[in-house]
Amino acid sequence: MAFVEITTDIASQIKGKALELGFDRIGFSASPSVRSFPTAKTIVSLGIGYFPGRLPPKPGPGFGRVARFAWGRDYHGVIKERLLRLAEFLERELGFGRPLKFGADAMPLLEKPAAQAAGLGFIGKNSLLILPRFGSWAFLADFILENPLAENEIPKTSGMGCGACQHCRESCPTGALETPHQLDHARCISFLTIENKGEIPEASRKKLRDWIFGCDECQEICPFNTDENPKKNLWPEFEPHQGPGPWISLEEILRTPDSAAFKQRWKDSSLMRAKRKGLIRNACVAAGNSGDLGLVPALRALLNDSEPLIPIHARWALDQLEGE
Repeated sequence: MAFVEITTDIASQIKGKALELGFDRIGFSASPSVRSFPTAKTIVSLGIGYFPGRLPPKPGPGFGRVARFAWGRDYHGVIKERLLRLAEFLERELGFGRPLKFGADAMPLLEKPAAQAAGLGFIGKNSLLILPRFGSWAFLADFILENPLAENEIPKTSGMGCGACQHCRESCPTGALETPHQLDHARCISFLTIENKGEIPEASRKKLRDWIFGCDECQEICPFNTDENPKKNLWPEFEPHQGPGPWISLEEILRTPDSAAFKQRWKDSSLMRAKRKGLIRNACVAAGNSGDLGLVPALRALLNDSEPLIPIHARWALDQLEGE
């Protein structure tokens, strides 16, 4: 089967439709092969700015902090809805074959190198893709296509970079950015509070401070991330009132009785990735760091929780608040 070549004219049409759908950046890169997709020819990389504004003041010591990407609705489903509309445009209007795969943070693809190759931005020392005007406050999404990319559409690599700046390395509470451009996942707060399914290492618990889901430390200090980030194109689904927002009551989390209640409360949020046991585990650590003795009853009630991970962290938190 012959596939439509992505010429300058066709690339312009795709870019126009993507911008119409609300995507902020789009670029193309040639792909001789992608793992699991040996017939892939082109990767279409898209960027969506999500900066929702400054962090509001903390309501009180008994609150845990959420990374900005999770303030609103879960981005995976929200972005996929618009990607489906772009896929329909490629097939119906441009005569493309069905994309091999598309999605946001859900494919066997190194999204940041692909986006850098497509000219969206550059990978910073904090290991995140930094986009002009948006900084690193951006989601990435991709299409994997069998359509070949015209030679003159292959972009040049961005000349931007971090220079001698060390702000992200110096600000990381756990030292996860000691090597520039490489993230030590095992020490990263985002990994520890989201992807990590076991205990949070005791040596790291104090360093988590009040983070209960993700971390923005290396992004907040980055000179490319300023308050001038454009907010007018923020998708409505990513507004803080659409999800958990920046701060959550630790007691509310600690008193979540079971998985059914957890799902009902956070069903449209990225917090679902941590599951009940993970979010309560994180809230226990934040509670232990809070100095808020009002959380002691909720922590004591968790000492007999049926999920083994939870009593371990509840006991640690009680030791911090009451003294061993």
